[in-house]
Amino acid sequence: MDRRKLALGATMLTILLAFICINSGRTQAAIPAHIPIDGIFKPSIGVDSSVQAGGIVKVTPDSQNKKGAIWSEEQYKIDLTHNFTSLMYVNLGDKKAQSGDGMAFVMMNDPDKVKNWQQVTGGALGVWRNPFSWVKDNSAIAKSFAIEFDTYHNGNDFDGLLPNDGPDRGRVAYNFPGQDSAYQRLPSRLYALNHLQPQKPQNGDYLSNGTWHPFRVKWDSLKKQLTYQFDDYAPVTVAIDPATVFGTNQVYWGVTGSTGDYSELNQVVFSEIPGLNSIDSPVTMTDLEKTTPTVSLTNNQAMQTSQLYVGRTVHYSITQTNLPTNTEDIDQLVANIQLGLTTYKPGTLKVDGVSQPDSHWKTGKQLQQAVGSLTQHKMTARIEFDATVDQIDVSKAQTASATDQFTYNAKSLMDKQFKIPYTVTNDFTQIVINNNPQHRITAYELGKMKAMQNAQDVVRELVRIGNIAQRYSDKKPISTDQITTKTDALAAIKNLTLGKSLIISFIANEPGMSAVSSVGIFIVDSDTGSLTRPFTSTDGKHQLLANLEYLKPDGSGADCDYEYSNSNCSWG
Repeated sequence: MDRRKLALGATMLTILLAFICINSGRTQAAIPAHIPIDGIFKPSIGVDSSVQAGGIVKVTPDSQNKKGAIWSEEQYKIDLTHNFTSLMYVNLGDKKAQSGDGMAFVMMNDPDKVKNWQQVTGGALGVWRNPFSWVKDNSAIAKSFAIEFDTYHNGNDFDGLLPNDGPDRGRVAYNFPGQDSAYQRLPSRLYALNHLQPQKPQNGDYLSNGTWHPFRVKWDSLKKQLTYQFDDYAPVTVAIDPATVFGTNQVYWGVTGSTGDYSELNQVVFSEIPGLNSIDSPVTMTDLEKTTPTVSLTNNQAMQTSQLYVGRTVHYSITQTNLPTNTEDIDQLVANIQLGLTTYKPGTLKVDGVSQPDSHWKTGKQLQQAVGSLTQHKMTARIEFDATVDQIDVSKAQTASATDQFTYNAKSLMDKQFKIPYTVTNDFTQIVINNNPQHRITAYELGKMKAMQNAQDVVRELVRIGNIAQRYSDKKPISTDQITTKTDALAAIKNLTLGKSLIISFIANEPGMSAVSSVGIFIVDSDTGSLTRPFTSTDGKHQLLANLEYLKPDGSGADCDYEYSNSNCSWG
């Protein structure tokens, strides 16, 4: 092979790779943190704009003669009777001196332009008058205010009023596109734009330099002043009378852009959006059963899983909290609650201590509840209600995972969702049997017994469970001849509902007794505290003895030293 051709090929390959690296570097600038804009902005009809995944807006592609515009939806207009702040990042490509034409931040009251975009391409940036028109026309956006990020100098006509102080590398400036004062007739009879308070890149840089430029806007409703800052340029303050400029206090806002014979990739992302406040929503779920410790969990950024018990009553307290950093009131706040493995108890719903109708619940698991407004004077609202922890399939598992969801929306709040994970367990209320080995039947074990067809199988299962407990207590195993097989044993098991405690109690050798051990099956009602015995067993020679202590719902205790025939203790 000809070495000269080989060398030339290698050189061309090096140039090509360098070009690829440079251009890939241009598109690899780190995208700033931003929020999704679904439902907040949408492109006009007839533009070349698109919304990319994650909320990146491509205002125009890097192609000649393209036009772009993206506008706030009706419910996300800016309310100029309130203060607001906004932060976005604009990227004007990386074409430097070959770039054109730029973008503009726009506030306006021209609904027709929101829906259908008829602007020309090139130097108008989608907001100014047609820069090539010899006569005054209505191509500019009426009732508007615009801040331009212009990357291309349109010669001695449209940009002819700019000072000739060196190479033009782009500019940031403002004006009111629909007002005649924004333009000046030139000797050529073309119209030139008045670029008010123009700011230019320094140190030989360009606006089109591949950088995501932060752009901040702040509105003072009392002074009727808008202050903006591009990058680290000096802040610029503009007096705006909404009645004169827009004819209203409710204005659309968005970004427009265009390309001409020169082009660039124009992009924008939003980090703070006017009208989008944030809230916190601590949630506490408290087990109301007095026989167990309170279970509560509080919602922060991340939730730890907590445990609830089947059949228990839990009290929900959800506090919606306005954040001090919000610049607007949160009006008409509505909470949408979806319960996981709990069900609402009728008659318990309250908002700020005031009872609410049960009809606000779509089902026992879905609540839609208005809570009013959150302001700087009323920072919180509270929703409260009771719910019962649901039963789960006890034949399959002892526990189940669940999540409650709390979603909030308001006129000035982007939908926000909090999730509360927890575990539901089938374990029953604890009862303490002093001085005896014990085993508390779990709902999983109970479910197996409820599925059995005869009492003898139930007895065998109880013996199996009992032997496991005995092994852990160093007692001798129970044999089937120690348990009297009664038909009512099966009925008692099958009628046992979740929320009760089923306990096998083992009695060790007592002085003077010949029995190896005895077993008793006890049920405690967690609601009433009463005890029942579906069946008992002895070794046929001695009566069942036990020393029981249990807690009543009021927290008091009762000690019973008795024989089977002793009537001093209530067995139900």
